[in-house]
Amino acid sequence: MRTFTAIINQGLCFYWGTSEWSATQLLEAKVVADRLGLIAPIVEQPEYNLFRRGRVEREYAPLYSGMGLGLTIWSPLASGVLTGKYGKGIPDGSRLASKSFKRRTDYQEAFMDPIKDAERLRPIVEKLGCTMGQLALAWCMVNPNVSTGPFFTL
Repeated sequence: MRTFTAIINQGLCFYWGTSEWSATQLLEAKVVADRLGLIAPIVEQPEYNLFRRGRVEREYAPLYSGMGLGLTIWSPLASGVLTGKYGKGIPDGSRLASKSFKRRTDYQEAFMDPIKDAERLRPIVEKLGCTMGQLALAWCMVNPNVSTGPFFTL
């Protein structure tokens, strides 16, 4: 934390953050920073999408106002599953068709099972007149605690 404070004090950056830290780790970092007169992290980078919501919506809830935590999320489209492109099978050349993804021990649980859940959104997006990807991104964007993320123009 001392290094982060020095870099901030030199004007080389404005703040620092973490990625995939627990709420406990973030609070501990704030306590230590406050005690030592250092700058605490103010942003966290968690995975957040329609399928991965617990950490953002429950675990971090006390931190948003308590320490002014903001979020820069990753995987709002759940590795492409929430785009709907896998609903009729895994296209050749796609991320889920790659050998590196298929070798993962959690391939079925992390990707194939959620494809079925994503397809349950299809009637909703048809009624709304948007794509599955647009709905997934909008879900993340309307969360007031999401400061920024890898969003596209809807």
